[in-house]
Amino acid sequence: MTEPADKSTSMALDTLLPAAIAREAEILGERKARLDRPSLFALAVLAGAFIGLGVLFSNVAGVGAEALPFGLGRIVVGVSFSLGLVLVVLGGAELFTGNGLMVMALAAGRIKPRDLIIAWSIVYLGNLVGAVGTALLAFLAGQHDFGSGEVGRLAVGIAATKAELPFAMLIDADTGGTSVTLVGVIANLVPVTIGNILGGAGLVGLVYWFIYLRPGRPNP
Repeated sequence: MTEPADKSTSMALDTLLPAAIAREAEILGERKARLDRPSLFALAVLAGAFIGLGVLFSNVAGVGAEALPFGLGRIVVGVSFSLGLVLVVLGGAELFTGNGLMVMALAAGRIKPRDLIIAWSIVYLGNLVGAVGTALLAFLAGQHDFGSGEVGRLAVGIAATKAELPFAMLIDADTGGTSVTLVGVIANLVPVTIGNILGGAGLVGLVYWFIYLRPGRPNP
């Protein structure tokens, strides 16, 4: 007689409508806040490493992409980068951007502001450690020398461009050419972090909570 499959190891496809997905996101936000801190940090480090791998892959794919039509070249780079997001989802890692949805649990009263801030801080730090660690390993492995150094030049060029965005230029006007300063990196991280919070928590999390989960919402 065949024994039933273990639900913890079996694969299933969830077919949920948007309202049910919003409810699941709210519940998941509470679970994330209750997860023990060492596990949360380790999952965040993995997420940072996974995204780093996606960036490394997209840098390799981006070398020579300028010879392609503009739109096709962007598709090649974008699809390559998505490897990192796929690894985050399949590996159950904790990415700061996705954790913006925890505001749905906060709005529902399932967690306190302190729980949210602690979880976000742990995940942000873990993402940073994972990403920087992956970049360091790639550098030590000589990945920047691939393609006669074209991969490294592309990576530095992208970093320099990001460090020179208007917000960063207000703080460090000397980040020119293909050089990247620590001040420029930090100045870039500040608006990027704010944008992730506004986009992930505000424009997605709170909007969907308002549409599907707010108290007194009339049932369809």
